[in-house]
Amino acid sequence: MTTPLIDKAYLKTQVQEKAKLLLSEISDENLKYFTEEIKKLAEGILETYVFDIYDTCTTGAFAIKDDDVLQSFSDFNSGYQAQMLKWISDNALKVEHIEINLPKPPAETAPKTTNPLYSLGIGTVIATGLFIFTNAWVALAAEVLTIAIAYRQYTKNVTIQKHYALEKERYAHELKIKKDQLIQGLTLDLEKWLDRGKAESDRVIAFLGL
Repeated sequence: MTTPLIDKAYLKTQVQEKAKLLLSEISDENLKYFTEEIKKLAEGILETYVFDIYDTCTTGAFAIKDDDVLQSFSDFNSGYQAQMLKWISDNALKVEHIEINLPKPPAETAPKTTNPLYSLGIGTVIATGLFIFTNAWVALAAEVLTIAIAYRQYTKNVTIQKHYALEKERYAHELKIKKDQLIQGLTLDLEKWLDRGKAESDRVIAFLGL
């Protein structure tokens, strides 16, 4: 049986749209919501693919004609849909949280030296990221949130912006780079996850005799 491709172009477009909507300003809540949304997006795409394959093979003009094969394919406990939903559950995308230290706010006086990035202060905040194959995107999400908070500290009033113009620009540049890396990296790994799901779908279909 020749199976259709998964629409990864739709995934990419939707991730970009959600990033544009939710990550135009980075906060712990926006990052959490974005992570939850792209998890639901990718899992929903694969689940819809599975349901479409099942419907095609069990109803309509392309339904399986052999009664024994149809029974095996549609079995509630061991059929195609049951096996695929189990695969999705066993290989679920995981929303993970990590506690990070808040960046140290700048003094409202001209600095004697350039401060390093990520100088830490008192207090913590929770960063949320998506665990796909590794925790790389969880760690990068935490870094993005740290930079975003630091950047806002350097833009909170005119005095600070005047004294720390270079630092402000440095944080803005770093934030753009890291945010782009996060969005692009998540998209690529979600595409790979969908590819693995399709490969499992093809394996199950072949195993069931189609």
